[in-house]
Amino acid sequence: MSRRFVAILVGALLGALAVGVGYFLLNRRGGFPVPTPPAEAAAVPHDVPSAPAADVPWEVKLYFPSENALLVPEPRELMAGGSPSEAAGRLVRALLDGPTRSGLVRAFPAEVTLGRALVLPDGTAYIDLRGADGAPPPATGSEMEMLSVFALVDSVVWNLPEAERVVLLWNGEQRPSLSGHVNTGSPLVANRQLLTSPP
Repeated sequence: MSRRFVAILVGALLGALAVGVGYFLLNRRGGFPVPTPPAEAAAVPHDVPSAPAADVPWEVKLYFPSENALLVPEPRELMAGGSPSEAAGRLVRALLDGPTRSGLVRAFPAEVTLGRALVLPDGTAYIDLRGADGAPPPATGSEMEMLSVFALVDSVVWNLPEAERVVLLWNGEQRPSLSGHVNTGSPLVANRQLLTSPP
């Protein structure tokens, strides 16, 4: 093997390494690596069907932030049926509608809507929240951001057996954090420590 060939091979390997490092750095935001959602998530239409073909009553517990900085379950009756993705969409819409009991507060401002919901066979639920006119996530303190994020995650995971973890998107993109306090750059699992009572 000639020295010229070795030099060309080493140069090619170093170039590939530089490209890889550059790609990695370009895809880091705020210090957290941001995974790319699978193609199936990007292909989901922005309007999740509001009702499946065959509906039956579905007793659920939605988790809302409370004045004592914990998540409190509020029983609701939704309509079940259809796919897990449709069920996840109904759960999130009901959560975004806000609580009906006093002492509980909205997890997200009223102008936040659901763009899409997708539950994959591996148990990962992709939930895409949308700000009005493409607005960024609302600025909040660390406590409220924690309660908001896990109000959504716990409401989906504890009510939907097919969902084991949640990837939270905002305006169609996964962000390293919504307000700079909670890492949303990785899939999130339910958090029992924030609940006033077990699910």
